[in-house]
Amino acid sequence: MRGGVTALCRFGSGVSMILAPLVWLASSALGASHQESRTLAGSLPRIAADPDSFLAFILLGLLSHALLIPAVLGVAYLVKGRRPTLGASERDEGL
Repeated sequence: MRGGVTALCRFGSGVSMILAPLVWLASSALGASHQESRTLAGSLPRIAADPDSFLAFILLGLLSHALLIPAVLGVAYLVKGRRPTLGASERDEGL
């Protein structure tokens, strides 16, 4: 039973690693351009003209952030056994 749960977790993490950036890309395609969104006054006319598009932009952004959680946890599970170091090791400090 444990192997089935592990395989399901790995599959879910892998799917999340693929879908999170794709959903974020779709969300950013629906959002306002960077020049328009620099100020609230620049974004409000576009939001007022098409509120459904803005809602889709917000919901896809939230979904992409939610998909990042299992993706990051999956990466953490993969590197847990390898014990990665975050910086230089003690023997490299003298170089």
